[in-house]
Amino acid sequence: MPAAAINARRPLKPVGALPPATMWVKSDAQVWQDTVGGTLAATDSQPAAAWSDQSGNGNHLLSGNAATYKTGQINGLPSVRFDGVADYLQNTMSGMAPPFDLFMMVKQIAWAGNVIVAGRSLNSFQVTQHSATPQLWIYSGGGFGGANSNLAVGAWGLVEAGVPYGSASYLKVNNTAATIGSTASGAGPGGLFIGCTGGPQAFCSMDVAEIILYTGVLSPSDAASVRAYFTGRYGIP
Repeated sequence: MPAAAINARRPLKPVGALPPATMWVKSDAQVWQDTVGGTLAATDSQPAAAWSDQSGNGNHLLSGNAATYKTGQINGLPSVRFDGVADYLQNTMSGMAPPFDLFMMVKQIAWAGNVIVAGRSLNSFQVTQHSATPQLWIYSGGGFGGANSNLAVGAWGLVEAGVPYGSASYLKVNNTAATIGSTASGAGPGGLFIGCTGGPQAFCSMDVAEIILYTGVLSPSDAASVRAYFTGRYGIP
């Protein structure tokens, strides 16, 4: 869990139009060079060893092996870069189980058939580079599915992974029509790996600008407000 110093930092106030999130990290707010929250990352290529949750729930991301802070990557905003070799961030959220909806502003730097985001519980949840580039698939315990080819390597996009309870998971890229995956089964994710899957292994080469996680079911209007927020902030989609 994050050190007390990180918890002591007051999160930014949420945007009023957004529903309350379970976890919310963005690259221009409290990316730290160290896991105790002592020194902010502010200069290009500094370590990104911790990323403070802006939701107020304390679901901070900490490094197993630090990622890298990169300035000026999208719409004048920075990113957190994962090298595809050993970098990842992680957290634990004991109450994280379906249903949930995860939004990520992400760019794949290279294609290697690796994992963008995964649940901490083995075989619970993944969004992964799968099969032919640039195909993303979602895994939610019942097998891979939802093949989506709408995010080219080198392009930024809003990836939305929805895992309802008792019905099929889905994957959207830039608010295109959802592709359908398997129905969630087995244990809930219990937290997240960013940039890899459990082990850790299958490290992904990618930039991440922002992640918002919602547990529970978003109404269509709330989901639309989240997508509109991303569009306004990043110009995508």
